[in-house]
Amino acid sequence: PARAQGLELTRALRSEAGAVAAAVDAGGSVAIDITLKNDTRTRYVVVDVPLPAGLEAVSRTLGRGRKASVLGGRRGFWVTHEEQRRDRVVLFADDLPPGTHVHTIDVRATSRGRYSFPPAQAEAMYMPEVYGRTVGATLEVR
Repeated sequence: PARAQGLELTRALRSEAGAVAAAVDAGGSVAIDITLKNDTRTRYVVVDVPLPAGLEAVSRTLGRGRKASVLGGRRGFWVTHEEQRRDRVVLFADDLPPGTHVHTIDVRATSRGRYSFPPAQAEAMYMPEVYGRTVGATLEVR
């Protein structure tokens, strides 16, 4: 289940057709909107966003760069560094002021199937008692 211990984290999928509940079309662009809320200034926060096997992160720095982001979204000013790995995207924030923070991760649906969508997690790296996570889900790529 979702949990908020100083950090409240939500994750929403969006496609060209709008909000996505449980299924996306293969070959289509998908945006993962991450919303992180905190009440107090928090230093050195990491947000780990696992990707289901049917999705692949789209790099904004290679090839077409920002034009690869066809769905639009916000690049959070609070994100100090973003790492795109094979199975996840990891966001880092060195200094997170109180408030609501949004960041969009661009992905593409690559392989048809039904996949587990593990929960995303946020944690203050040097204060592990401050954390938050989303619910897990299942995602179908048609």
